[in-house]
Amino acid sequence: MRILVIGAGEMGRRHAGLIAGHPDCRLAGIVDPRDDAARGLDAPQFRDLDAVSGGVDAALIATPNAAHCAAVIACLDRGWPVLVEKPVTATLEEAEAVKTAAAKSGLPVLVGHHRRFHPCVGAARSLIAAGVLGRLALVQFIWAVRKPDGYFADRWRVQAGGGPVMINLIHEIDMLR
Repeated sequence: MRILVIGAGEMGRRHAGLIAGHPDCRLAGIVDPRDDAARGLDAPQFRDLDAVSGGVDAALIATPNAAHCAAVIACLDRGWPVLVEKPVTATLEEAEAVKTAAAKSGLPVLVGHHRRFHPCVGAARSLIAAGVLGRLALVQFIWAVRKPDGYFADRWRVQAGGGPVMINLIHEIDMLR
C-alpha cells in the first residue's frame, strides 16, 4: 500500500517512519510546504497536494488541527481513503463537512484515536462489561507520558486550537465512549 503523509511535523514524521518500516507499505511521499520537511526520510516531498505525482493508495493527515478539514476533503476528492490525526476537525461544522464528503465519496475516514486500542483499555472494557467493577461512579486516567518543557507553548499548538483538551484529553473522552 502506498501511503502519502500530509504534514511533516512531529506526528507526521513519526507516522512516516512507521509506514516506511512496514513490510506491506511504502511511503508515497510527504506533503509539507517547508523546504526541508522530508529531510532524512526516503520519500519525495511535495509542497502541496496539487504537486503530488506517482501512485497513492491512501493518505495520512498529520497537519495542525485547523488544516484537517480541507486536507481530508481534498484527499477524498482524489479518491484516497484517509487516516487523520485527532481531532478530525477543529469545529463541528467542519466535521459535518467531512462526514458529507466521506459519504459522497464512499471512502473511509478514520480518526487517529490510537489509545482505544491499548491493551489496558481493552482489559478495563472487559472488566466493566463483565460487571466485575460494579457500577462506575468515577474514572481516573493516569498516563505515564511526559511532554517536554514548552510543549503547549509551541506556536503551532496555540494556532491549532483546543489546547490540552484537543491535544490530550480527547483521548480520554474517546476511551470513555
